[in-house]
Amino acid sequence: MAAPSLGFWIIVAWIFAGTVLAVYMAARREHGQENDMEQLSFDAALEAKAAVLEEVAENNVDWMTEALAAADALPNGDVGTGEDIRARLLEAGLRSPRHQNAWGALLNVMCRRGLIQHTGEWRPMRSKTSHGRVTRVYVKGAVPA
Repeated sequence: MAAPSLGFWIIVAWIFAGTVLAVYMAARREHGQENDMEQLSFDAALEAKAAVLEEVAENNVDWMTEALAAADALPNGDVGTGEDIRARLLEAGLRSPRHQNAWGALLNVMCRRGLIQHTGEWRPMRSKTSHGRVTRVYVKGAVPA
């Protein structure tokens, strides 16, 4: 008996991939995630982001209180990215939150309360998991003139 041809294996792989995709999409529909590529308006996307960050902050109330107190102790005029702020707070003894998304919620609360402001500058991130994407640079207190 001859070994199956390459064409046979391509057809088998195609059928298998289609079956896996169908099962995956059925599971997503079952969990209400049918279309995650839906495009939102810019304002709606910002509102959705703010809602998620607010939920994260509410789920980490104790940590958020500690983090805001530690952030308030940072010197005015201190400049850095969110990564820098996180590193300074951890060095100052702040414990890590239950979930890493709490850091983004912290920055959001700090901005809304006027503890930090965007300088208008952007820098590449340095952590391995950030893959060098650019991020805002903040200043503690008022932006220098």
